[in-house]
Amino acid sequence: MKPAGRVSAIGTGNILTANLPNAIQITGGTIAASDTWPNLGIPYHITSTVTIADTSNPLLTIVPGCSLLFTDSAALRIGVGQPGGLRADGTYGRITFAQFPVSGRWRGIEFWEKTDPNRTIVNYCRIQGAGAGNASAITCYSIPVTITNTRVADCSANGIYCHNTGFARFENDTITACAGYPMHIAAQHVSTIGNGNSFTGNTREGIEVTGGPITRDAQYRRQNVPYLVRGSIDVGSAFRVGAIVYAIFFTVIGLLSVLFQALLFAPFLNSITTNTT
Repeated sequence: MKPAGRVSAIGTGNILTANLPNAIQITGGTIAASDTWPNLGIPYHITSTVTIADTSNPLLTIVPGCSLLFTDSAALRIGVGQPGGLRADGTYGRITFAQFPVSGRWRGIEFWEKTDPNRTIVNYCRIQGAGAGNASAITCYSIPVTITNTRVADCSANGIYCHNTGFARFENDTITACAGYPMHIAAQHVSTIGNGNSFTGNTREGIEVTGGPITRDAQYRRQNVPYLVRGSIDVGSAFRVGAIVYAIFFTVIGLLSVLFQALLFAPFLNSITTNTT
């Protein structure tokens, strides 16, 4: 058993086999200094919420190949009230964040307003079994982070929920088998969703978009599900679809208007661009 801030004190060369369960128990708590969790060949079993935040701006680095298994209702929180960062780069061995036991649900990963976006990355990760308390697998509060080459699956709520933010990068990601929408995001941040993503196989097939003004140039890239707009989008600029330009100076009203545009132009258009210049 180790507290969350002391995991790197576990050295190498240990034999950790034939235990029930065969995992390293982490008691949760606050990580107030930068730390690295090594790959010891067995999972980490996290029994309560882990928070990465302190005035020193700590960075938690998860080594490739690690598995973090969370007890019911536990969460991984970054940047709550004070700065902090998470580096989970599984380029050389996919990193797993999942529930324990398999029949349970954990709350997911939460990037709060003090998250350090310059040092935070989720790349080649697998995030599954979240949704306790109707929480999304990943929640972003007012800070754009990088999520790439990552699979989000089997969440009992939305896959990703963005509150007043978009992404620093969001590319080549898969969100599937979630009980809600694959993603919730505001209209002004949709352009931060990149290419190469898959959003199919969820209970609600579409990216849920809340309305609002688009105040700078933005491109809605073609994904493999529709954008389902819940509210009005104020554009007041040129509306570009492929090589054709439509001047619009009105508010696009809700879901029906957006679906009409999609049905009319989808056979030959790859993207929708708004130009506010």
